[in-house]
Amino acid sequence: MLTFWIKTSGTWINVALVLLGTGAGLLLRHQLSSQMRVIITQAMG
Repeated sequence: MLTFWIKTSGTWINVALVLLGTGAGLLLRHQLSSQMRVIITQAMG
């Protein structure tokens, strides 16, 4: 079991951070001006 965690820990950490970032973005997007949202969207590609 420990070897499974060692082999996949980077993947699980990445999944957790993507979920946290998505949640933060959904919570904070209404506080940004529309111009700032456009700039961020263009910067992300």
